[in-house]
Amino acid sequence: FDQNQAAEAAKKLQGLLERYPTSDLIDEARYWLGKVLLAQDRAKEAITVLEDMVADAPDARRKAQVSELLGDAWWKQGDAAKSARWYLAARAGFDAGEPDAARLDERIRALISGLAKLEDAQELARRFGKDPPGDLARFREVELLSAAGKLDEARSRAGDFLKAYPGHPFEEKIRERLRLLETAAQVDPGKVGVLLPLSGKYAVFGERALRGIDLAQQESVK
Repeated sequence: FDQNQAAEAAKKLQGLLERYPTSDLIDEARYWLGKVLLAQDRAKEAITVLEDMVADAPDARRKAQVSELLGDAWWKQGDAAKSARWYLAARAGFDAGEPDAARLDERIRALISGLAKLEDAQELARRFGKDPPGDLARFREVELLSAAGKLDEARSRAGDFLKAYPGHPFEEKIRERLRLLETAAQVDPGKVGVLLPLSGKYAVFGERALRGIDLAQQESVK
């Protein structure tokens, strides 16, 4: 594996598991097989191996390590909700302040802030409710609703966020988003504006253009 021979490593590990099913090293071999399969982009196979060993993990540290790999695997499979769930399970195995805990916190934030599908953000928001990372999912939901032009729904969700998380670090961002949404709601999409030079050396062209616009408007009324 260290020599970038993942396929050969997987073959050796699978042979070891078949030949020595009762070995004391069986847990280590299964864990490494999951890592190697992931390195080969064989996420579905890795999930099968890793999910089988979560319940039997010998200690909390190994369970956290396996859970993190499952988070990686489900992310590669395109399932953001399951990925976040396993990352959170992994995070629970580390104390605050540990490098592993900080890495997982960052991974969870990156996962949710990078969601491109509105339905993924909504599913995570429903799944986690007010518990972390439900707050991040709700914030991302507001962003994606705004981008999709669903302004009324975005305003409603933004208001819900402020009620659910008073004093949240994202509170000012949400309030700024609300101000933008309120402004957007006042825009009449049926109106068109035009800027014309009505003074200075180009005024003659501006006057001609304005007369043309007035004539066109009169004709459209007819």
